[in-house]
Amino acid sequence: MRASTYRFLSLLCFLAVFLLQPSLSMACECIASGETKSSDMQFDGETHCYSFWSETGQGVVIEMARLSGGLDPRVQLYDPNGVLVADSGGKENDWRAIIENYQTEMTGIYTIIASDGGYNPDTGGFGLSLVLTGGTTTSPQDKDGNDVTIGHAQSGNITPGGDTDAYCFFGQVGQGVVIEMARLSGGLDPRVQLYDPNGVRVADSGGKENDWRATIENYQTEMTGIYTIVASDGGYNPDTGGYGLSVSLMPPIDPFDGIYPCNPYTPDGPSVSLCNWDNLSLWWLEVYAATSYDVYFSRGPCMPLEKVAENIVDTIIDPCAFMPAPENKHYVCSWKVVAHTPEGDIYSPTYWFAVECCFPNCHPDYNSWVEAGKPECWCYPRQCHGDSDGLKEGGATKGYYVHFHDLNILLAGWNTLEHPKGPGIATITGPYGEPGICADFAHDQEGSAKKGYYRVHFNDLNTLIANWNTLEPPQGPGIDPNCLDCP
Repeated sequence: MRASTYRFLSLLCFLAVFLLQPSLSMACECIASGETKSSDMQFDGETHCYSFWSETGQGVVIEMARLSGGLDPRVQLYDPNGVLVADSGGKENDWRAIIENYQTEMTGIYTIIASDGGYNPDTGGFGLSLVLTGGTTTSPQDKDGNDVTIGHAQSGNITPGGDTDAYCFFGQVGQGVVIEMARLSGGLDPRVQLYDPNGVRVADSGGKENDWRATIENYQTEMTGIYTIVASDGGYNPDTGGYGLSVSLMPPIDPFDGIYPCNPYTPDGPSVSLCNWDNLSLWWLEVYAATSYDVYFSRGPCMPLEKVAENIVDTIIDPCAFMPAPENKHYVCSWKVVAHTPEGDIYSPTYWFAVECCFPNCHPDYNSWVEAGKPECWCYPRQCHGDSDGLKEGGATKGYYVHFHDLNILLAGWNTLEHPKGPGIATITGPYGEPGICADFAHDQEGSAKKGYYRVHFNDLNTLIANWNTLEPPQGPGIDPNCLDCP
């Protein structure tokens, strides 16, 4: 009884010391084309930053929308030299901020700054999305979008507020284009924009409150290449909902005159497993009159696409020669193809595939991982030390892998009894979307058959406290990324 009381008092002291302080924003978070992020401005003066890699001449669409509170969204875009190149502006009682029809003028890392733009500082939740023409149209978090099969309707959802979905198709000079988008559910007010292969917006349906349909018609393409459609909500107040979307080209052409991948590619997003990656290959349909192909590859959306194969004649490539050696963590790879033809080069969109986490079966906690439903977050190399989200919080000069985000995820799952005494940790989702099981740092169950068992309890709290505020090198000793090491 005395020991239990002591542990409870330790928890109260820990929360009193740390939870009464405002949390620090994370360092710039990578955002991929086709991805939507959700977060919160928790105190006045807070800003969030996101970074992405872009090549010269890509069109950029950034949208930010209020999800809760009184936040008046504002977004700014800085180029690789740190120069402000686009600004949505902001004013009191705005619900949405947009940067669109901007073409990048240099290659490198761009930075998005999200903030409150009203006269009076406000806080609240927001959604923020990014689309790059020629970039990925989907992401592991948002799989609405992708290549448009001409003549076949697509469907998707705009959610949360601030979400945008991207679709692409191959067009030839002089084709007529008709694009239609209609609301299927919710309060969505459809809007569609069309960007040409140079990243320039060439058509816009516009959008207004209480519209059910958006149409682009009687537009003739002026160049050959990959066109990008951006689907979004166009009303004054950000709304969400389902939609249908279709594209028609006149006269029709074989859609495979452009470059479309075959594998890895599925309607739900491509992925491969580190447990079975030896059979992985990247291949695409042959382009008419192509003499050879170049292949570009990167590991991560904030890293440059580098040429890994040049002037190859086959339409298949084994990525094992240039992919990183298998590691026990999750990451996303991007790739694209350039076809050389007598009439000029044809560029594919950028595609991605996820290399999924594989908890090593030699690990002493492997059976616990399987019993817990194989949570991906257990594959973070510092998860067993209290890092529930795999992210470093802090800034450029200091950073912590075990900090407020991890504490908040632990609190979300704290004292949740397993079935049949309670709902179980599998029903818990943390404040940032992470499953509650991510805070099970000890990979065990505490409690008793009589009172019930907990996956997130004192052993996990003690682990988090032991590593709390540990700075990474060179400012501190850092947390050893050894959670996946086998004996």
